[in-house]
Amino acid sequence: DFAGIVTSWNAAAEALYGYSAEEMTGRDAAVLAPPGREDEPRELAERVRYGKQVTGFETQRRRKDGSLVDVALTMSPVLDPANDIVAVSVIGHDISERRRAERELRQSEEKFAAAFHASPDLMTITRLSDGTILEVNEAYSRLLGYTRAESIGKTNSKLSLWADPASRATFIASLKESGQIDEFETRLQHEDGTLLTCIASARTIELQGKPCVLWVVHDITELKEAQQRLQESLDQLS
Repeated sequence: DFAGIVTSWNAAAEALYGYSAEEMTGRDAAVLAPPGREDEPRELAERVRYGKQVTGFETQRRRKDGSLVDVALTMSPVLDPANDIVAVSVIGHDISERRRAERELRQSEEKFAAAFHASPDLMTITRLSDGTILEVNEAYSRLLGYTRAESIGKTNSKLSLWADPASRATFIASLKESGQIDEFETRLQHEDGTLLTCIASARTIELQGKPCVLWVVHDITELKEAQQRLQESLDQLS
């Protein structure tokens, strides 16, 4: 009722909150509110009393054992024969699993973002359909010279990142066929025109329902140059 006193309590409420109907009937619903939110049940009931809707209101409630449960509340007016609002019907839906999944997803995304931006190797996320760059890390700018602002929204082709378009076509074809490709040696072009020898790996991923590509590129220019010098020395010795 509008004093916050429970007048009816079903079996699902018993299962969700741990209180039996006998324990809760006649008791203040504030017992279900977490510390600091004791007035919330009454305030929500007042909203309904004055014609406001309460639908899918996400909050927490305290079970009998003291643990907290995430719930979505929908509240509706209870009318007497004269159509006056005399009480409020409260439907509580357990959303603990959804909230847990959301928290885990958020934590996973935060870990990925931290690894993505801290990686010493170039990493980008592009749209599979047209190669539009959606995100780059700091190593991308260090390696290729383009800033994040200069790159986001542009395509690999627009920036001429691949020194050999045919090599890129082969890479993309293999990626679309298998969903991943590893240690593909190619050459990328720095903003100033310098050519870099790189090892590229990629995976197709889905972002917001659209297929994208996560790229990881390792610069082996110095290694290849060292190998070339070594080979030239061996040839001279031979």
